[in-house]
This record gives sequence, structure tokens and C-alpha cells, in this order.
Amino acid sequence: ERRAITSGEHKALLDPFSPLTSDMKKFWEGVLSKTHQQFIERVKESRGERLKADPKVFSGLIWNGEQALEIGLIDGLGSLHSISRNVIEETNLVDYSPSEDIVKRLT
Repeated sequence: ERRAITSGEHKALLDPFSPLTSDMKKFWEGVLSKTHQQFIERVKESRGERLKADPKVFSGLIWNGEQALEIGLIDGLGSLHSISRNVIEETNLVDYSPSEDIVKRLT
């Protein structure tokens, strides 16, 4: 038997094992709708005329770089090095990625 002990009425609000009441579903749909509208407004505001008027832009689909460029979500394609060189004029990047241990690969 599953039990949740909380100190407030909504402390276990996102518990995936508790039933979703119609009131809570309505609440979360409102939060989601408002958040989505704010996102759309910010993107339109920041991209301006560069953004294509395509209803699919805000559908939740995923776009690759070329598609994002065509739609107007980005200004261009580039790599970490090209962006650092051309945008922030930094050519001395330090790579902090962990290096692979060759001994671990062999064992």
C-alpha cells in the first residue's frame, strides 16, 4: 500500500502514483497554457521579423539547425570554435572535457 505523508495539502502535487483529480488537472493545464503563451511571446519578441509565421513553430516539434535557420529561430549555424572566434572574438578556448582513460578502455 502506498502512502504519502506531507505537511501541506499540495506537497505531493506531482506524485506520479497519486490519482490526478479533475481540479488538479485543470490547475496544471492552466499553468502549462500560461507558460506556453509566455514562451511564444518571448520568442516572437526576441526574434521579431526573422521568425516565419508558421503555426508549427510553437507546436512542440524539434528542429535541427538547418530547419531552425529556415524558420527564423536562429541567426546562423556554427560550431563552438566558430562562434567563439566570430562572435565573442575568443580564440583561446580551454577544453575541460574529461579525457578518456586509455587503461580503462583496455580492461
